[in-house]
Amino acid sequence: MKEVPSEALRLERALVELPQALRQAAVLPLPGLQNLAMVSRRIFCSGLGSSSAHARFLVTQLVCAGVAAHAWALGGDGLGSGDTLVVFSQGLSAPVRRCISRLAPEVAVVLVTSVDPSRKDSGSLERRDWLAAAEAAGLHRVPMMGAMEYGSLLRITGPVTGYLTALRLANALGAARRIPLEEIIAAMEACLGREGQIIEPEVFDRELSLLGTGVSSDCLGNLALKVQEGLLQPAPPVLTIENVAHGPFQEAYPRPRTWVVFTCPGSEEEPEAVRRLREMLPAHQSVCEVPATMAFPWSIFSHEVLWTRAVLAHRQASGLSTGVWPVQRAGGALYVCGQAAPPPIGRPPATRGSDCCTAPALP
Repeated sequence: MKEVPSEALRLERALVELPQALRQAAVLPLPGLQNLAMVSRRIFCSGLGSSSAHARFLVTQLVCAGVAAHAWALGGDGLGSGDTLVVFSQGLSAPVRRCISRLAPEVAVVLVTSVDPSRKDSGSLERRDWLAAAEAAGLHRVPMMGAMEYGSLLRITGPVTGYLTALRLANALGAARRIPLEEIIAAMEACLGREGQIIEPEVFDRELSLLGTGVSSDCLGNLALKVQEGLLQPAPPVLTIENVAHGPFQEAYPRPRTWVVFTCPGSEEEPEAVRRLREMLPAHQSVCEVPATMAFPWSIFSHEVLWTRAVLAHRQASGLSTGVWPVQRAGGALYVCGQAAPPPIGRPPATRGSDCCTAPALP
């Protein structure tokens, strides 16, 4: 379907304005969570769609800091007293509300969302009323950017700023790591101002696999979703480079495929792994390196910008639109499931205290 100018311009504008959005996200107020971090037995992180990538990103930051954190399938069982569940949901969809409402009252809930009960432009009245009642019952709300980023399946502001929110939240829950905000923004601006494409739009005309090294590969899920939501193509598999030789290479060998490797400095083994990958591929397959200038986790911001640029370029070249898409209304059967879910019942109120990551964690 042809992309209407308003949709294309809005997406391009959102991409260009990411540095400004990141600065705004850096000063959003956070609830005091220090006491919650100290008393939590375990921390679980969850989300749907692009929000699941933020959840996994938060898990990696907490685990690397020595905090007991785990990814959790939304709606699963097994949470109890002393557990904290962090849920990312940019638009506070009905299935998320349903799952939160079913949690036992002894489970502490931290909800990261762009919906704000006090702002009419941040979501429907139904969502805002539900959230106001949930906060009154003790839910901890963490604000994020990207309110009502609708009009297209492809979202730009929320996915990128959500990573910064996850970093700040990790600090609030015990990571205590300086976030080099200005360096991150400078790297993003360099990616935005770069002439030409590192990733040619034609790369999306072939089968793809997205590769990372080590824990960074756990945080590439959002990039795969950009192919699915932005181009209406199957989400490519996400692997570590080491995993390629354990089945994926053998399965893909007969067909043309591009192995997209998201690289970043700081790994001594990564260059050698990429060299070996190139060496073993047949002539009808290729490697596309997408380099970041900062080490992980800061590299995710540049990778998001570069990959989004390529997705938008392919949309423009093909005339694709996801403002209106096939079977647009058919997904409502699942999307609205839980629309009538009540707010969660009372739980311990949010602990008030200083935001330990607004100033100390940022330069």
